[in-house]
Amino acid sequence: MPSPILITGYERSGTTLFRRLFSMWPEYQYDVLHEQALLMKFQSPESAFAKYRTQVSQAGVVFDAWASVESGEKLPYGITLEFIKSYVRRWREFWPDSMIFHVIRNPNDVAASCKRTFKRGENARLVSEKVEAMSEWLEQFPNVHELHYGDLLADPSAYLEYVYGFLGKVPDYGYIHKVITTKDPWKHNGRIMCGLRYHDKITRVNHG
Repeated sequence: MPSPILITGYERSGTTLFRRLFSMWPEYQYDVLHEQALLMKFQSPESAFAKYRTQVSQAGVVFDAWASVESGEKLPYGITLEFIKSYVRRWREFWPDSMIFHVIRNPNDVAASCKRTFKRGENARLVSEKVEAMSEWLEQFPNVHELHYGDLLADPSAYLEYVYGFLGKVPDYGYIHKVITTKDPWKHNGRIMCGLRYHDKITRVNHG
């Protein structure tokens, strides 16, 4: 059974984008798809994977482009940190050596994105405080890495090389360029890659 990864961060911080970038790492046997907080319901890692496999097979062709869920999970946090803390503890009970990636974005951009997307205001200061609190709390665990959304925007190719370096072998520049410029699903060695989807453009982002 593969050791999965967990991607977390304040909502609207880039967790979805990083999930897609992770899932297009060519050495992954599976993609990162699952975004629902179901881990607490399972009694063991085996039962969690069995349920995830069942969900994917039931979803059928709708999720083919997103592939499986066996390599990781994306779980953003927002209003309260208590659930995500409980979830991380549970995650580490299941997979003690797995990697956890904490995505961090400029709190002003997070607040603006929440206002634009959810039609609700977010206090940038409070966002900053919660992100800082989560970063400090995660320091107690091994194999936790912070990913900065702004650094990805500043130099997508170099930062994606940095990110893939945590996972293992870094692909060549041509492959990385395809990852960061291909919006729709595409194939690599017979495997469907998710693509960036929607209108995500790493090199041109308007936070207006």
